[in-house]
Amino acid sequence: MISKSPKSLSGSDSPTILRLRFQITQSRRDAKLMRSFIQYFGCGNYYSYSKDGCGNFMVQKLSDITEKIIPFYKKNPILGVKSLDFEN
Repeated sequence: MISKSPKSLSGSDSPTILRLRFQITQSRRDAKLMRSFIQYFGCGNYYSYSKDGCGNFMVQKLSDITEKIIPFYKKNPILGVKSLDFEN
């Protein structure tokens, strides 16, 4: 995710910030499964959104992504079309 911070109090432009985020989105009916990822990986958070009936498992800490999430998917490759997203 790339975002530009809002103007600072002094009115000057803030720098562009690059953020890495791993996210899985599923129906809220799978909330128990999604929350189990937190225990399994030892990181991340679960967010539930009532407006659209979805929930997200999200990891934003760079070290968690590089040391836990990426190695998991290298050991357990994604199958099908979604594997192309991981290769990028």
